[in-house]
Amino acid sequence: MSGLFSRLAAWRGRVAHTATAPEEPVGPAASSESLPPPCAATAADDCDGAGAVLFERFGLRRSRSERRPVAADGTPLPWYTYPAIEFLDGLDWRDKRVFEYGAGHSSYFWAARAAEVVTVEQEPDWYAEIAGTTPGNLMLINETSAERFPHVIGEHGLFDVIVDDASQRLECARACLASLRPGGLIILDNSDWFVAAARFLREQGFLQVDMHGFGPINNYTWCTSLFFSRDFTWTPRHAHQPMHGIGALRQYAAEEDGLR
Repeated sequence: MSGLFSRLAAWRGRVAHTATAPEEPVGPAASSESLPPPCAATAADDCDGAGAVLFERFGLRRSRSERRPVAADGTPLPWYTYPAIEFLDGLDWRDKRVFEYGAGHSSYFWAARAAEVVTVEQEPDWYAEIAGTTPGNLMLINETSAERFPHVIGEHGLFDVIVDDASQRLECARACLASLRPGGLIILDNSDWFVAAARFLREQGFLQVDMHGFGPINNYTWCTSLFFSRDFTWTPRHAHQPMHGIGALRQYAAEEDGLR
């Protein structure tokens, strides 16, 4: 598994080095009065506490140490941003079918939550490494042809969730639309790097919600975008939504008498 992540790290590095320089921010610069105070000696406890939430409770320290996308307790996580993971984990997927372009810890995450997961993987070594550990509701397919890879989805029916997280993001986005059930969801990871794929999905009428933030393994932020069908209506896992997130103050407003 470490071999895969070293290859992925090298690939991410190549993308990062070929990217254009960041655009200048549009609009007036924030004044010093509008910015939070920096961490200082008197606020060390607050800053240390924020770091503890990210490194310990979200599990970033363990994830970076093991070079695997895992939670604090070691359970598999998708290599998406933490805000996207928390949102997705709050919905009930038990009767849903999921298709993934690109296998990994996300495959285990979805298999633990959804009725069925179909994943196509292009890298033979990585396919061989995880093929023997797949649960019964996870179908893993190895397709090495770059030409055929985006179209594998068309051989397996309709899906409620489609995850676009392989190297051919735009081609996969174009190929998957006919396989998405009404009311479905498309997830595009690293959407801030694959803006053409994001634009394409947006132009098809999907509602784009960008989830920026930290995520497993990396020491930088990125964006996982969720593209909702306009008739997306699914059931939360819990009695109410949103639930308190990791590191949240577990309290309710005064008018929420039944929840306090």
